Amino acid sequence: DYLITIRKPMDYGTIASNLEKGHYSPHSSDSPSSSENNMDAMEDIVLQALIDIEQVHHNCFLYNEKETPYYRAGEVQATKWKAYYTKHIKERLPDTVQSSLAAFQKSCGAERRAKGSPGRKINVLTDNNVRSKPLAVFDPNTKRIVKQYSSKTAARTAALMLYDAGYACEWPLSQSNITFRIAGAEDPTKCLFGYQWVPTEKLKRGNFKVKTYFRNDHLEPPTSNNVVILKEDTVSGTKLRGFESEESAYNDWADEMRGSFNARVDQEEEDPGSGNTLNQSSEFVRNYLDGGKSINGIVWKRVDHPNDDVVSVALTPRSPVGKVVMEHTALSSARKGKSEENALD
Repeated sequence: DYLITIRKPMDYGTIASNLEKGHYSPHSSDSPSSSENNMDAMEDIVLQALIDIEQVHHNCFLYNEKETPYYRAGEVQATKWKAYYTKHIKERLPDTVQSSLAAFQKSCGAERRAKGSPGRKINVLTDNNVRSKPLAVFDPNTKRIVKQYSSKTAARTAALMLYDAGYACEWPLSQSNITFRIAGAEDPTKCLFGYQWVPTEKLKRGNFKVKTYFRNDHLEPPTSNNVVILKEDTVSGTKLRGFESEESAYNDWADEMRGSFNARVDQEEEDPGSGNTLNQSSEFVRNYLDGGKSINGIVWKRVDHPNDDVVSVALTPRSPVGKVVMEHTALSSARKGKSEENALD
């Protein structure tokens, strides 16, 4: 149904080919500019190329649902392009080109709002014409959605097929207990095939439990003084997690690599023989930790501690419900507490 939803398919490869082969023609029928804009030939060609880049991002947001990896990848690409455009291109463009591009961006936004968000919805009806509720298969370790079924009936059928095919499962499954087991698999302690099976609506709201992490109350929680590497989402600006060693950060990076198709393809193209752990560890340190590369906007960077006596950020273990919690502890509060203890003494 892609060509039904998307009126003008576009990709980076086509844009590059059009530029190389001179397929962008000034004041052509496909040109978004008009004679009243008084653009010269080169300005018109530049505008066509810029609009096609915007078309790539618009098509992604229009077709894919927000919760999918494809939509997030589009957000990452759009954010990177916007930063590059603002820093290196925008100020060099005449006002006529900027205004025409802004008008196109506005029309794209209006089209997406008119279509609704998320962009593409699939409503599945049962035999009784009752709308089914989609179910997502959620990995409690990597915190990723690995599969989504259009209805609970489809999920039950799939689970039985996996069980009959010999896949390892925590519980025996049958027609008589599958409904009960699927409903219970929302709990991270009652997974099926290692995954939680959670209604998609609950996932969207964050109204579900996730796997708890081991915590020993006698151990000191990680602080900014012993965290040497920080994992950050550059798209949202969120600090996701702190690591006390390169090894623990590498293990986390490896999990992200396994969950990212684009990252795996990029690595294979750069180094086809990078399958062993030693090469991958070197790849992480060289290109990601010290080289600034990212996986879908996720970066790992070293943390400098110019003053080891200062405690400004504490990274707490993951909460049983929801996302990572970042606690910011003010230095003045720490000093105040210490002063009060001295006064009592």
